[in-house]
Amino acid sequence: MFARYNYSAGATVANIKNDIVAILTGTTDKNTLSASCDKTNTYIYNTYTNAEWILHDAAAGTNQVVLKGARFDDPTRYEYAMLDFNTVASKFGVKLYETWNETTHTGTNVSYAFGSSTGQTTYYQRINTTSGGSVIIYANKGRCILFQGNTSTGYGDDSNKAWVGCMQRSRLSPWDTVAAGYPLSVIASGALFATSLVLPLCRTKNPLGGDYTGSSSVLGIVWRGNRGTVVPPVGSSSAGYNSAVYKVPDGAGGFYAPLTNIGCEYGAIGNLGGSFSDVCDVWLGVAYPFNLDEVITGGKTYAFLQNTSASQASSNGTANLCVPKG
Repeated sequence: MFARYNYSAGATVANIKNDIVAILTGTTDKNTLSASCDKTNTYIYNTYTNAEWILHDAAAGTNQVVLKGARFDDPTRYEYAMLDFNTVASKFGVKLYETWNETTHTGTNVSYAFGSSTGQTTYYQRINTTSGGSVIIYANKGRCILFQGNTSTGYGDDSNKAWVGCMQRSRLSPWDTVAAGYPLSVIASGALFATSLVLPLCRTKNPLGGDYTGSSSVLGIVWRGNRGTVVPPVGSSSAGYNSAVYKVPDGAGGFYAPLTNIGCEYGAIGNLGGSFSDVCDVWLGVAYPFNLDEVITGGKTYAFLQNTSASQASSNGTANLCVPKG
């Protein structure tokens, strides 16, 4: 599911929240959304897949809700994502929990973006209830949610123009089995493509036999499939995390724009991670398209979620994510 949700000047945060939740839990008719929705410019596509998130706790806190999505390899177990429209004024973001009690409104093993309860709000998406704006939303079978806020001051977050969301990965570690039940989701941002930040999990195995939880439970970032595709500028601190991808030879005298696999790992704690692309159908695209440009591959249309700030552009950190447009 791919949507552009437009909200009008004077929209309320509660209406924006409720409309986004409605889209993520199955609404495809924009005419059923609130009076805050700019229905003329809103669209919701489910050409390839449905969102399939489930509203788990509608009263998780002031302007906060918890959704759950079934694990791709065990539909009897869930990943829990809080949509937080309350912590930062004029912004919203995502937190992850391993479990969430909808009666007591409490969760376990909270995971913040990049392991910091304060720093994570850096990546919250901007909204503007005074002038209006829009939110780009991609969701796939409850396995991922990606948001990109768009306002008159720009898109994404204030610092990096980065999208934010959560996504499930495949399991590559021998101990990381379906039966073992370790959580799969991480909070990710476009800022990851240009910096050596971490991806916290709610819980992962400790090599000594116990578990790491919360901010101690991290995956190092190795975006498999794109390292070494281009030499970064001399002196770039992001050489090991280079995200720039350009057209490559097609073997027939021409060139094509590849969609490369995105994965993660952290060998230092014995976690081989897995692939986000294989589970969520999200890919790293070429470096230079504009936001929401499109590419067709395998008969499917993908949209680019561009993420370029001045500091990241200097190290080729454009982080153009490709997601299906529907």
